[in-house]
Amino acid sequence: MQKIVALSVTEAETIAAVQCAQEMRLTYKIVTSMGLKVKLPMVLEVDNKGSVDLANSWSHGGGTKHMQVRNYWLRELKEKGLIRVNWIPGKDNVADMLTKNLNEKDFKRHRKILVS
Repeated sequence: MQKIVALSVTEAETIAAVQCAQEMRLTYKIVTSMGLKVKLPMVLEVDNKGSVDLANSWSHGGGTKHMQVRNYWLRELKEKGLIRVNWIPGKDNVADMLTKNLNEKDFKRHRKILVS
């Protein structure tokens, strides 16, 4: 759960992407400290095009100036080759199963992907 009030959907998705990237980075450090290899770049899939564009430096939103530190941090991880930020259509975003009320068909489709 986000502890920050977001002023737009793009901002909320960017905050969530940063939190996810932080978890990915921590997991990467733990796994590599055990001598295991991690395939890089790790893929971060986001279903908000505005967020993906900001992370990939493809746009500079006028209403997102207050989020620059988050955007720069994501871009830095991307430039280091640690992560790749990709857009994924909302209907294909398996994480929606955990955050939204889905109809039975979509729930079963996402559940199949997660469980198999």
